[in-house]
Amino acid sequence: MLKQWRVPLILFVLALISAWVLKQIAEPPRSIRPDQSHVPDYYVEDFTTLVMDEGGSPQNKLRAEFMAHDPQDDSTRLVRPTLEVFREGRPPWYVTADSGRVTSDNEVIQLLGVVRMWRNNDKGERDVEVITSDVRILRQMEYLETDRDATLRTNTTVINAVGMRAYLDDNRLELLSQVRGYHELR
Repeated sequence: MLKQWRVPLILFVLALISAWVLKQIAEPPRSIRPDQSHVPDYYVEDFTTLVMDEGGSPQNKLRAEFMAHDPQDDSTRLVRPTLEVFREGRPPWYVTADSGRVTSDNEVIQLLGVVRMWRNNDKGERDVEVITSDVRILRQMEYLETDRDATLRTNTTVINAVGMRAYLDDNRLELLSQVRGYHELR
């Protein structure tokens, strides 16, 4: 008796599968529009912006090879950004990165990839340099922080650490943990 129903049962299952396949082909795709979340509404190449303080003196300058505005969250994506932080009567600090993102209120800059920051002395020679990654900058406070590996170099010192805070206006760097280094006497 089971042999009698084998062929009709197989044909019935094949008919169900065929009907399902035809239905899938006949239905239009659920989303025919591409994901719009990262499509910029405008972009600028060789972008530069200069922020002045209340007295009209330069406070900081942000440059990037490419800048694109994301309308979904009103943020700005940067390619190869460079930030120059001016300080009255003292040499500026420079910060570069592979890429970055600026929040909608322009208060926080997230630098991604390899990040280098340095300050030159009065003679124009590199006085101090920090190499790290994934840095968060609060622009008005001239404050930077990272929880990644950081290497600080001067002419006579190399210090490695995990995590760093930098207060650029005060010329103060804090290395947070696993600090190791060496100092060369001259």
